[in-house]
Amino acid sequence: NNNNNNNNNNNNNNANGLSDPEFKPIKTLVGHTGPVSSIAWSPDDKQILTCGGNPDFTVRLWSISESACIKTFSKHADNPTAVVWLPDGKHFISGGNDKSIFIMSLDGRVIRSWTSARVNDLVLTPNGSTLLIACNEKKIRLHNLETKNEVVLQETENITSMELSRDGRFLLVAVNAAIPEIHLWDLSQRSIVQKYRGMKQQRFVVRACFGGANQAFVMSGSEDKQVYIWHRDHGTLLDVLTGHSATVNSITWNPTNPYMFCSASDDHTIRVWAIIPPPTASSSIRRRRANVFNTTSPDITPMDYDDRSILEG
Repeated sequence: NNNNNNNNNNNNNNANGLSDPEFKPIKTLVGHTGPVSSIAWSPDDKQILTCGGNPDFTVRLWSISESACIKTFSKHADNPTAVVWLPDGKHFISGGNDKSIFIMSLDGRVIRSWTSARVNDLVLTPNGSTLLIACNEKKIRLHNLETKNEVVLQETENITSMELSRDGRFLLVAVNAAIPEIHLWDLSQRSIVQKYRGMKQQRFVVRACFGGANQAFVMSGSEDKQVYIWHRDHGTLLDVLTGHSATVNSITWNPTNPYMFCSASDDHTIRVWAIIPPPTASSSIRRRRANVFNTTSPDITPMDYDDRSILEG
């Protein structure tokens, strides 16, 4: 009976979420002299851009294969707080506490710069035409990079970070409320359609992202040193991952591999997480995703993924 009870407990623990030990850090990138506040994976998944805080004040370009910094950009006079890639993978945009926004090439040339309010976060639409800017105010500014015109959306709380879905329709907005929340905006409806709670955010900027196949999950760092994962549609907290020794500031999911993501922390490290070994057949994909991401909530079931799209993407 004791053996049966232990087996049942183990099965229940596996079904409750992402406590599966197959999530392992596979690389650690060291070089910033201050906290890492933002991280962005290149469109081809071969490079990463990161922002380093005081006394660093730099944006750094990293090679994943070499596990090394290959370029340092030192244009900001204060903490760079956000960085995004342009779709061509050859240029990026950064913004910071110095109220400056730079469009730069990877060789270090400044293509364009302008002054804004103090920048909390930047998000670029998939076609690269519109930059979404979260400044030190309760507004989201949609800045057209060609015409320089802006449209403003009003939030209910101070905005600390944003993340746009691949199709450009949904926007994650982390707000500094009495109870920390992440709001899911449907930009086509110009309204908030879901809220996520559980992570800790009082003193620092903590970033969230979409993740998994079909972007079915929402992930966030936290001031309690952990990574939080929710079901996007239902808002259910699926699990919490440990590993960092300080606040986890930023999460980014690999754009070409639905089984890999990065986390950046005040412990001066960047952790690359993966399911090891990755699934190799359609049947194992469905089984693995059910084991890892399933929940005991009666209204949540394992996602019915398209096996072909997962294998190709």
